[in-house]
Amino acid sequence: MKHLMLILSAMLMPVMLFGQQKLIVNAMRNRHRGQFSQVQNTSMILLHEELQSYCKQNGYYLRGESMSRYTNFNTVTYFEILPMDDVDEYIYNNKCKFTDKSAFDALSATGKGWIFTSNGGELFDDIRWSGTVQNGLINGEGTGYLRKDNSCYFISGEFVDGFPTGQVQFGVFAFFCDECNARVDIFTFGEMSDGMAWVKRPYDRKYGFVNSNGKFVVTNKYERVIEPFRNGQAEVVSGRKEIIIDKYCNFIDYTEYQKAMDEEARIAAEEAERARQQRIQDSLDRVRQRIQDSLEYVEQLRIAEEKRKAEYARLITVNSNPKLWTLGDHICYQLTEGSYAGKLTCGTLEEWNENHSKAKIKIVTSPSKDATYQGELLQKNNTFWINTQGDKWHLALKGEFEETLKYDNSIKGPDVIYVNNQSSSSSSGPKRYDDCSYCKGAGKLPCSSCNGDGWDSWDDKTCSSCHGAGMIKCYHCRGTGKQ
Repeated sequence: MKHLMLILSAMLMPVMLFGQQKLIVNAMRNRHRGQFSQVQNTSMILLHEELQSYCKQNGYYLRGESMSRYTNFNTVTYFEILPMDDVDEYIYNNKCKFTDKSAFDALSATGKGWIFTSNGGELFDDIRWSGTVQNGLINGEGTGYLRKDNSCYFISGEFVDGFPTGQVQFGVFAFFCDECNARVDIFTFGEMSDGMAWVKRPYDRKYGFVNSNGKFVVTNKYERVIEPFRNGQAEVVSGRKEIIIDKYCNFIDYTEYQKAMDEEARIAAEEAERARQQRIQDSLDRVRQRIQDSLEYVEQLRIAEEKRKAEYARLITVNSNPKLWTLGDHICYQLTEGSYAGKLTCGTLEEWNENHSKAKIKIVTSPSKDATYQGELLQKNNTFWINTQGDKWHLALKGEFEETLKYDNSIKGPDVIYVNNQSSSSSSGPKRYDDCSYCKGAGKLPCSSCNGDGWDSWDDKTCSSCHGAGMIKCYHCRGTGKQ
């Protein structure tokens, strides 16, 4: 049976070859140029291997075969076919998005030109070009196509002596991948000058340079190209600075404009620093002046206090003269011992002895009911004799008697005693007022806005809260100094 099949195949071979030739000729008859012919085989045995061999020998491109399988052979029932002479037109019309399907015939000239990918450029011969060709190099604006080995290249843009300039599109297509389309990249080139041109590759945010050999010297490095290469140097912007570079993209120097800008910036920075130092110095001077004013004020207070004490001592000495005393006068004495030292007790002059060397005193006010004078309790309405000479009793000065009333505690059980803003009642006795616990009786507190120095250091002016005084009225006692 096997031998019979071989004999049958040998007898049918010439018939099959004639049949497939007729099938292909009929398919080519109604085909449009640059398009595949679709062949449906339902009437003859068409071996796959023989079909491939026939297409290869006669210059056809074969694809899309569908086959029916038998025991000892396969027969092709459907396939698509295209003459190899039409392959370029088919690829040009169908595999690149920027080509014009009606313009393939316009690719009438051939010449040399550079085709670029992200890795660099390569100079190709025999590029089919729609523009002009001068001295064998493509020129002007147009579209081009090249099929080389297993790759097809598409170009669109402007070329000068074979080198791209401006915005140029490059497409590449793997021959023959029917499911794929050409990958298109858009490059932007500067004019070739001194053997160098700036370039911006797809997806690059910055500029680089390419030399006349199509090699990228540097890529995606410079923000702007100011001047192209001349005499081996170019001006670019790198890191917001204008610099001069050589053909290896090495730094040479800053541009004159950049130097001038840097000098202006340096001068401005120095002026700003001087102004800042001056502001600091002015602030320090103001602080020193405020300190000096405070020291002078403290010294004035000290001098005034010394004068007050001296005047007080003088008045005490004068008013210690019993010749100035009359019956009924208020006579005061400053305690010198115990916790009441420095406080005054006050009484009224009730009686003289014969030579006025002694006087009887009736106590009116005292800082405490337990205070004593030469063994005598200084309680209200107590009477005792005092020496008019040498015991430092003196005629009450202006305001002294009223002052003693404020801290009078000379009897038991006062009517009302104010302590820490609380009150308690008693059957008899005068009222007692303690000093405010916040301002200690001064009636004023240091200003919290300027920390008591009267100057607002933030706004650099007189404090608006205390108006430069450094003190404000105590809000606990409303400026009275008492609770």
